Amino acid sequence: MRACAAPVEGRKYRVAVVRAVFSGIAMSADLASRLAVPVVERGVPVLALIWVLMALFTPGTQAALLPVLAGMLLAAWPLSLAERALGARVQKPLLTGMQVLTREADAARAWRVLSWSSLGASLLATALVALLGGWLLTRVWLALGELPAGISEEAAWSALSVLVLGAGVLRHLARVPVVFWLLPVAALLVTALLPWPQWQLRPVFTAVLPGVALTPDAALWFGAVLGGGGLGVYWQRATQVPEALPLPARVLGLALMLSLLFLLTPLMAALLGAMAAVLAITLLLQPARAAAEAAGLETVQALAVILLPSLLLVEVIWYFLDPHAITVLARGLALWMSANLLVLAIYVGWVMKISHVRKALKLPSEGLYNGWRILVRWVAPLLLLTGCGFWLQSLVTA
Repeated sequence: MRACAAPVEGRKYRVAVVRAVFSGIAMSADLASRLAVPVVERGVPVLALIWVLMALFTPGTQAALLPVLAGMLLAAWPLSLAERALGARVQKPLLTGMQVLTREADAARAWRVLSWSSLGASLLATALVALLGGWLLTRVWLALGELPAGISEEAAWSALSVLVLGAGVLRHLARVPVVFWLLPVAALLVTALLPWPQWQLRPVFTAVLPGVALTPDAALWFGAVLGGGGLGVYWQRATQVPEALPLPARVLGLALMLSLLFLLTPLMAALLGAMAAVLAITLLLQPARAAAEAAGLETVQALAVILLPSLLLVEVIWYFLDPHAITVLARGLALWMSANLLVLAIYVGWVMKISHVRKALKLPSEGLYNGWRILVRWVAPLLLLTGCGFWLQSLVTA
């Protein structure tokens, strides 16, 4: 009996070990997904917006990395927090929320122009990003094969730009987890690792204007605008996702996304850029959709109202402007965002009540709040003003 019991106990032990191993793997996968999915879902759209703005604003431009990062730290970060503070304070869309804020602060109605200006800038940014995404998809198509007979490269660019815009709008109705968007990139990564001929892509907007070296003040300004403030995006995210990710999760997500840059081939970069354009469009349309829904429209009606002028703007820009003029228009958008950010900094730093700002920010320490306040009141406006001269000159001489 003891001899028979020994093998049975051995099998039970092995089964228990196997179950424990598989349970550990399942728990690890579940923990990884709980950490990775929120980081990807919340962090990737913002990174996509930063990427497309970088591609739009400075084609063919060389900039030192440290001044750009300094601009992001000293201006883009505090101004994005300022915009989030406004949205978190009222928990309302741009137009109605700014009305509430000006009444709370006993401020003039003229400050409400910030909400309308942010909506206008976001719609222009949507059209330019759609054109950028369509251009990138055209490059991918030409790299993989020839266009169908009778379709010119310009016509393909127009049609694919509309496709990118439509995909960004449809994500408001049926959201696909961003994690699945990495599958085509993984497939292209496999092709890049295999000993196949490398795909060749022509530059995107880089040969339109000659490359210029940014002065330090212009590089600081570029970093300040690169955060995507002044478009109402952070305001709307504050009303939808009030809780913030832990700092280690945000650092991990940013590190993982930046590590992809070292693995990109030209074809992968173009496809990833088109995907980033779709994600950025979804983000850029959120303030306008919220404003339309606050006016009493259903979701589908609000998206239709937004889609029609956006589509018209895309086609008008494509038809009447050449790539050179589109680049100049993109730099004009950057200056428009700078004006919005300057008004935002003045309002939050000097007009809005201190107690309201502090409650909305929810910063962990008094020292961090004081440092943020100094940046918003003094440093960020100075960076925006000093760098605008370089870009105004570039618009005049373009």
